[in-house]
Amino acid sequence: MSAAICFLVVGKWGVDRHFFRTEKLLNPIADLSFGIYLIHPFFLMIFIELQPADTPLVFHLWQIIAAVAVTALSWLATVVISKNKFGWVLIGK
Repeated sequence: MSAAICFLVVGKWGVDRHFFRTEKLLNPIADLSFGIYLIHPFFLMIFIELQPADTPLVFHLWQIIAAVAVTALSWLATVVISKNKFGWVLIGK
């Protein structure tokens, strides 16, 4: 709990002083966050089926790769759906 508060305080301090220029990256993700939340279980299901059963190193590397890929694919799918005229019905506004 205290780590989360520290991250929030440091993040707020950095943004207020224009130390972090994350608005261009985080605002589009924030706009699409509900769609990402709704779509990511589909990609997780796919990556769980593809998971290799090898050494612990391969397992942990796969977890990192899968987390990045699931996030990217969910974001990409949400962007494509949001461009559709009735995409808001599936992923919200």
